[in-house]
Amino acid sequence: MAVSSDPAWDKILVLAGKLLDDGPLKVIPSTRRIRVHYNNTLVFDTIRALQVWEHENYPYYYVPREDIIKRPTKLVLEKSQGIKDSSGDLGAFRGTLSVTEGDVKKVTNHAVIFTMRNMLEGGKLDYVRLPFNEMEKWYEEDLPIYIHPKDPFKRVDLLPSTRKIEVRYHGTLLASTNYSVHVLETSLPTRYYLPLHSLTSTTTLRPSTLVTGCPYKGEASWYHVVATAPPGEELEFEIGRRGWEKKDFVWSYKRPTLESTAIAGMICFFNEKVDIFINGVREQQPITKFS
Repeated sequence: MAVSSDPAWDKILVLAGKLLDDGPLKVIPSTRRIRVHYNNTLVFDTIRALQVWEHENYPYYYVPREDIIKRPTKLVLEKSQGIKDSSGDLGAFRGTLSVTEGDVKKVTNHAVIFTMRNMLEGGKLDYVRLPFNEMEKWYEEDLPIYIHPKDPFKRVDLLPSTRKIEVRYHGTLLASTNYSVHVLETSLPTRYYLPLHSLTSTTTLRPSTLVTGCPYKGEASWYHVVATAPPGEELEFEIGRRGWEKKDFVWSYKRPTLESTAIAGMICFFNEKVDIFINGVREQQPITKFS
């Protein structure tokens, strides 16, 4: 079997064929202003984007082809390879977006140009699926989109609480506080964000190089947890006769999104990996991919 020279496109092609055959799970016209930047250039600016659910986790923005910024020779979106459904009907094209800014030209051929008959009843426009992560910036109105577009059917509630919370790992107390912020996000376990000063005197944080992102909360910095009391298990990382270290064990949003400012600078442990006690009652550890 021949090895593909462009595995990323192969995956997109399979997705496009599936969408032509079965349609997306859901399509909702958006009234938000959506802007896309590529090669330090604004390439799309539209208030006619579609939120398209290719899978159940979150939507993807498709933008009208005719809402491309008009910059002849410097910004070009061209059709190439035709994409057919399983019955042989042509319903989409591979799209190549090339943008020239100064002496720099950038090109991606991972766009897909769909005809609207496959996306929305009565539609007449061609809509473009751009490779989200290859674009430099996406904006909803004037706010950047992190990681992927938000799902309007999911919500994140941030609830301040004065219930006492203790965090323990194999019996060792890591943090204790009478103030926390409980973050309830659809389909995820409740996360408990604690003030930095809730750490015990024998628990310290060491910065990690790991940085992750969340579309609802922003960019998270990670920390290793260093404790001076042994947890009574075989140590993964020795730091002395009476110490242990856990890699990437805590995260914090230093500059969260506007909707999540209540957790700015606070720290959070994985419920799946520690024991959390609320008012003296141990919470059941959730079973997730992080367990």
